[in-house]
Amino acid sequence: MWYKNKSYWIFPLIIFLAGAALLFFENLQKVTEPADERVSRSWKIGETPLRMEPFIYEKDDGYIVSYFHESSLMERTYDEEWELQSEHQYAIDYKKFSRVFNNGETLIYTDSQTLFHGKEGEKLAEIDGFFPVQNHAFYLQENRLVHLNPDTMQSKNILELDNTRADVYIKETDEGLHILTVTPGNSTSSIKVYQLGEQHTTELLAAKSFPVKSGETVREVAFDVQESKLGLMIGTLQKQSVSGTPEYHYYYAAEDFKGSKLSLQTVKADDPFSHGSLKEWSDLQFSLDEDGAKALFVAHGATKTTYRDTPAFNIYELQITENQSKVTRMSNTPERSLKPSRAGVDNVLWIDAKGEANEINVASRQEALLTKAAGYKQADFISALGKTVGMFSYAPFTFFITFMWYLWPFLFIFLMMGAFGGAVEEGKRWVMYTALGLYLLSTLIWNDMLFSEKLMARMPEYLNFQGSTWLLLTAFAVIAYLLMEKEGKWKDWGIPMKFTYFVGIHLLLVTVFIGPYLL
Repeated sequence: MWYKNKSYWIFPLIIFLAGAALLFFENLQKVTEPADERVSRSWKIGETPLRMEPFIYEKDDGYIVSYFHESSLMERTYDEEWELQSEHQYAIDYKKFSRVFNNGETLIYTDSQTLFHGKEGEKLAEIDGFFPVQNHAFYLQENRLVHLNPDTMQSKNILELDNTRADVYIKETDEGLHILTVTPGNSTSSIKVYQLGEQHTTELLAAKSFPVKSGETVREVAFDVQESKLGLMIGTLQKQSVSGTPEYHYYYAAEDFKGSKLSLQTVKADDPFSHGSLKEWSDLQFSLDEDGAKALFVAHGATKTTYRDTPAFNIYELQITENQSKVTRMSNTPERSLKPSRAGVDNVLWIDAKGEANEINVASRQEALLTKAAGYKQADFISALGKTVGMFSYAPFTFFITFMWYLWPFLFIFLMMGAFGGAVEEGKRWVMYTALGLYLLSTLIWNDMLFSEKLMARMPEYLNFQGSTWLLLTAFAVIAYLLMEKEGKWKDWGIPMKFTYFVGIHLLLVTVFIGPYLL
């Protein structure tokens, strides 16, 4: 038959394609793995060249999401299930303007130093900072915090900072609008909490201080106010540490307004998908609730979506209660996720950094988005293919690592050809079986050259079980032997060619099914 003349390479090709298909399917499952239980996969809603969070205005029946895109400001309106309802673009150059307030009626935007109003770009003021929230806009001029009413476009000085080095944080919740100022010090930092009244006047609610350990600097602060309770999440950076690398530390406090000193507790978060802890938190969002407190942040943690299953920066939610804490991963992508923000109770938006076209994604606990985001997308197949090709790129190292497996049996055959050439030429079975025995013995003696602890840890569960090493090598040897016998009869091969084919098929099986997990 026709395939007899081609079977010697058709069978290896089938083996390779089967292994590649299996690895591709495995990688497809990895890159499409949901972030966590009852959390949807990421759902792309836009692209932006900036690494700045979009402005989200919450309506009764959905959301208005505003962000910069292709030399314009994009305004998209979604319903509560993240179905696009309308879209508008305004000619505003993103290279100059970075932040925006947009409630569907009033548009305010800014570059680093100037505040503008409306589609025509009416200049409002020179500023040093801009703070848009749900129903208000604020800007900073030197040490003065100014409130800008989006309805009337009237400005009013509401607060004068004690120190130009003070950082300002503004948060609007059902409890009202609160302002936090943080003034850094060498060993102690001070904070003040204000509430914005109906007449746009500020009332001081609390003035406290907290210690800063030697060598640490305050990097980030997030806060919330609930009734007469103040909650804080603080991130610090220790540049000079015992390990020689920068260390990140995180602290938490929740207490009444009374008193002048904050009692900080160290906070750590276990990685829900590894045995370690989450590292390098940033972009903190913080809120108090009935059970305790909840933090939303970016952190470096485990994921299987990356090229070599290396950790990546994703979005996490930490629930803090009196007795325990629980971590939920809210995003699971290979790119660096950043700038998380909430939209309602169940939705989280963030940016995946991808150069000039950063993706704006949303994940949700809502059933509608859980269902909608569950299917495969073209990008998933591309990611799985790239991951598969990358893993196969170093699989050929298997041939070099297993050198000791086939060195001795080939050396035996060469010696036999010199000393007992007739036995080899006549195809004596004992010569072949001795070579096969030496090969199998070598694989048993030097199997740890390939099957290291790190490789076994990388292998999937269906290949990594008690005794899997011996079972796989034996199964591969049986397949290689059967193919060798079949091809040897059809092609009338001698012992050297048959044994070479056996070793080639056996190592091909090892390379295709084990090799991708080498590095």
